[in-house]
Amino acid sequence: MRLFQFISEINLFETDATDNISIRIQRLCTWFFISTFTTSLLIVTIYASLYAEEVHITIQNPTIDFYAELASKYSIECDCSETSVPHKEFISLQPIYHQVCSSDFVTQRWIDYLFHSAEHSFYYYAEFRSTAVQQFQLLAILCQLSIQETKDGLDLFFHTEIISDKLMSKDFLVAETQARIDTFKTNAPDAFDYKLMFIREMITGNDLLSSTATLFQFAYQYYDYGHKSIWEIKDETVFFYQTGGDRCTCRYFFTCYSRAGFFGGRLFKSDYSSAYSYIIDGWYTGCRPIDSLLSSTLKTFYNQTMINSLLRYFNNISSNFTYLNANKESIFDLNTNLSTIVKAGFIEKWIENINYSL
Repeated sequence: MRLFQFISEINLFETDATDNISIRIQRLCTWFFISTFTTSLLIVTIYASLYAEEVHITIQNPTIDFYAELASKYSIECDCSETSVPHKEFISLQPIYHQVCSSDFVTQRWIDYLFHSAEHSFYYYAEFRSTAVQQFQLLAILCQLSIQETKDGLDLFFHTEIISDKLMSKDFLVAETQARIDTFKTNAPDAFDYKLMFIREMITGNDLLSSTATLFQFAYQYYDYGHKSIWEIKDETVFFYQTGGDRCTCRYFFTCYSRAGFFGGRLFKSDYSSAYSYIIDGWYTGCRPIDSLLSSTLKTFYNQTMINSLLRYFNNISSNFTYLNANKESIFDLNTNLSTIVKAGFIEKWIENINYSL
């Protein structure tokens, strides 16, 4: 009670005044002064307790571990000795290609085997032996061009620089670099795909003919008109029976194709369907080798028994060609057509690494 009475009656501005109003005003002023002073003192105390003196210390060439230790405790900046660093200094990026590009089926030995088995023989234009050389030459070229295109793109990517005058944190650098890597991996197959599309359009636009004689065929025919006999050139229509049995004419549609295989003594059955003696599963032949190749799959070439069956139709001496490994990890299954594989640049996956400590 006495403490409360003392506080209520404290008066720092006491005068000779005796009236209650003056005394009450003096006491109010006292309370205001004390509360203002106390609040100001509290603010100064809090600020003083939170204030950290800024100290500048320069450390020459700190290690990454030492920098990380300091960064976890203090607010620091680290100037870079070089403001630009090429990707190749801290990024490792390597493509893994589809196994067909390193298989026997894109080697010169395989192509020569196909060529020499058919160079002295004449086969029906839809026969596998008539078009196999050109198709596998194309497959080998597509592998080579795609790999080279990717190498050129990687060379440009590795010489691209990341620019900063301050040391980036590991999280920031990894996030920035990963975004660049993802963009490159997405765009890498497109560059080759655009070139291939341009080549195919150029072939179509200029009516270029392949050496397989599967677009147009010309034949000499002898005519005896009584008073004279002449040889005339006859334009024969080339057509293929599609999978559904529809007849497709190359004169009007360059993308016609049918199942590839080998024919026996006759070309057609009584219902005019193709009289195959052996069909190559998943492989096609058509008006243009590039179109039929891209429509084909590699299913047959994953099976050694099927490859051996195929080779029995060739005149050459037996030769060993190793099948593709169906158990090898791949993003493409056995029934994936080559168009999809080529569009992906034959790339199965990427091995990548970002080294922050370099």
